[in-house]
Amino acid sequence: MTRWASILYRDFWDFPHIFVFADRGQTYLFDCPFDEDTEDYAEEFAIYLMPSMTLVDLKGSWAGLRNRAIADLGRVPTTSVRFDPTKRQFVDPSIVDSLLAHSAFTPG
Repeated sequence: MTRWASILYRDFWDFPHIFVFADRGQTYLFDCPFDEDTEDYAEEFAIYLMPSMTLVDLKGSWAGLRNRAIADLGRVPTTSVRFDPTKRQFVDPSIVDSLLAHSAFTPG
């Protein structure tokens, strides 16, 4: 059975290209930036462990939000991230579990 986590996002084009969600007491940022050289979005998300954030912290531009990360957890192809059918409300957070299982990093 799929576990879903609510997302807050910006930059929607076919799917959210930057979003945050909380799961099991941790906050994660998925970032798929636009590449000015190729004039397209990357084909992977960079995943970051973030400090606890409030809605006030997320107001305004998210440019540079990744600079507040506690840790860079790695990269995953955009095609491996599962969203709800609307692609605007929920994400399957198990992608983070899979990433952490292959990493030496353990959020604590």
